[in-house]
Amino acid sequence: MEKNEKFRWNSYIENLSDFPEGKNTWEKEFIDSVLLNIPKAEISKILEVGCSNGRWLRWFSKEYKADVFGVDNESSGFRKNDIINFALGDAKDLPYDDNFFDLVFSMGLVEHFEKKDKYQILKEQSRVLKDNGYLICQVPYLGFCLNFIYMKYAYDWKKKTKHFRTTEKELKNYFDKLGLKIILNKYTGCLLEGNLEKKIKKFKILNRLFATEMLIIGQK
Repeated sequence: MEKNEKFRWNSYIENLSDFPEGKNTWEKEFIDSVLLNIPKAEISKILEVGCSNGRWLRWFSKEYKADVFGVDNESSGFRKNDIINFALGDAKDLPYDDNFFDLVFSMGLVEHFEKKDKYQILKEQSRVLKDNGYLICQVPYLGFCLNFIYMKYAYDWKKKTKHFRTTEKELKNYFDKLGLKIILNKYTGCLLEGNLEKKIKKFKILNRLFATEMLIIGQK
């Protein structure tokens, strides 16, 4: 993600929790999806691309008892003497050997890049992934939904960040091209959490209209 003056990256990092709270709908659904689809016994090395301060890696370390690695092009979130093996690097050219990790994931990363770069980023993740390993890609849902308006106003216009629309079809094509079998594909989160959210979740069209994230899990 390109850093700029409007989006104060260091302040963003400082305000992140050290560990996911699991209170938001998308966080709960992400956790449930991972635990349901990725067996703990198969995972010993995990990489997050675009790891920020590594809070999700700490969750994976706790749940999966695995060695965790994080790479980012900005080191302000890195910590010394952490359980995470941090590395400064480029998502399009990862500093790891082929077939090294059992699980590779990114959250809110590829949507900051144009199509040619999106594919290269996922290709690199697949390269460092072992056979039968798992690849997770989560992006903000920017299809025909209310979250598109929110993201474009609150982030792209107000904070001058840049989110490229990343569609379900696009991600499926990337996974297929890379030979990754999709084992989960779903819309998660809800702009309106609480009692109204429960009613929204009952209807497929409303669920998609109010969804905030798109989650895909594939296996190599």
